[in-house]
Amino acid sequence: MRTNVSSNAVISLPQAMAHSGDILTAAQKLASAVHKARKKRLEEEQARELAERLRHEVREAIKALPEGDYSGHLHIEKTIQRELVKANNDVDRAIDGANRQAEKSEQAYADLLAVLLNSRAGQSG
Repeated sequence: MRTNVSSNAVISLPQAMAHSGDILTAAQKLASAVHKARKKRLEEEQARELAERLRHEVREAIKALPEGDYSGHLHIEKTIQRELVKANNDVDRAIDGANRQAEKSEQAYADLLAVLLNSRAGQSG
């Protein structure tokens, strides 16, 4: 049994065949953008986890100090604070990168739709 896929499709099979190169290129760009966006979100998640671990480490180290040991407290804060600032900067960079990749994914999707719609319009006109 053969089904007519073209009846429910955005463009017909002949239109898709005529513009397959453009469609494939646009689809590959979308796939690449989505892959990079997922990777950036994972980097963001890892950066957030590291920053949280460092914050937890600071709290635990300070709790372990004898009461009134202000020099130890300052040493811990000074030592770990640098790492925490770096980790927070990494989180910010990861968020920015993830947002940029999400925008690129949206643009790649819009480009793919434009190719499909232009292919349909070119054949129907």
